[in-house]
Amino acid sequence: MKPTDPDPKVDNRFRWLPTAAKHYHLHKEQGTSIRTIARSLGCHASTVSRQVRRIERMRDDPAVKATLDKLKHVQPLKSTQQPHKSEPEDARILRLLGTKGAVLVLAENMHKALIVCEEPPKPPHQLAGFRQKWRKLWQCRAC
Repeated sequence: MKPTDPDPKVDNRFRWLPTAAKHYHLHKEQGTSIRTIARSLGCHASTVSRQVRRIERMRDDPAVKATLDKLKHVQPLKSTQQPHKSEPEDARILRLLGTKGAVLVLAENMHKALIVCEEPPKPPHQLAGFRQKWRKLWQCRAC
């Protein structure tokens, strides 16, 4: 298993998080040691340590900080619980981001985040816009 492969130890609620953010959450919020995370991935502890430090450096970004703060309150799933189903808007955004030429457009003073499609020779065109709540979430996902 490569460090970029999905981590089988992380429950499905964190599928959308970048690998480094998952490892940060496991280490900082759930108390899993870096060596344990690395062992489960089959990689060296220094790889996981670098990923955790990279997320720590990104905490200055308000959107990243807000998302990480929300993750603090997430409890690990118990074996009897089922993961939450994705919301329809979340699935739509993922589908649109998978479109050829799709680009996520974010800026500090924008009220909405946009997904724009760039396919030369056509001019760029907007595929979707989404609310502030989703904008903050997707801004962290784009890290």
